[in-house]
Amino acid sequence: MEILAIIAHELGHWAHMDNPKGIALSVFRMYLLFFAFSFALKYTNMPVNFGFTEPSTFVSLYLFMMVMTPVLYLLELLDVLFVRSIEFAADRYSVEQGYAEPLKTALIAIHVENGGSLCPDWLYSALKYDHPPLIERNAAVDAYVCKLMEIENLEQAQQAYEAKFAATLSSRHAINLESLSQTQKEGGQADLLQSPQNHQSSSQPQQAMRLDKGQEK
Repeated sequence: MEILAIIAHELGHWAHMDNPKGIALSVFRMYLLFFAFSFALKYTNMPVNFGFTEPSTFVSLYLFMMVMTPVLYLLELLDVLFVRSIEFAADRYSVEQGYAEPLKTALIAIHVENGGSLCPDWLYSALKYDHPPLIERNAAVDAYVCKLMEIENLEQAQQAYEAKFAATLSSRHAINLESLSQTQKEGGQADLLQSPQNHQSSSQPQQAMRLDKGQEK
């Protein structure tokens, strides 16, 4: 169930078209930076202003990026906010498929495997963590369950949530188990059909070896 919850989370990224959004945002940011650099290259002589003897486009670009460091830091903050928002949205998509509790369990397992901090500083995590901390994500999952069920009490909302998706999940997984068992049966029958042939093919070299030994004698 935990694997299905993670797959539903990743499908949420696909359903929301997060990858094209991220690519478009990166391209737009690069366009703005080089557009501003074209103005700096046209109206200023940055290498000479910083003590270089000859103008150079490469040196101008290097100096421009150094001067734009505060702006780049603000753009990095926007990237962090964007990634955090799409991660929360993908978690909500997984919850909408009925995987609230498995998603929380899977996030805990991933967090333990990665050795992440359970109590990071809120300001540092807000500025540097593109993926939200574990406690925030699980709290957001619980809050969305309450919102989805329109019940303020978390325990009652979880019970209503499980009752709502119980039939859907059982039927979905029953179909998957039936198909898996059918595939395993077909694979077993194929192995049984191949085993006599393999036995015959393996016995033929042994018989040939015996004949060769008899002829040598």
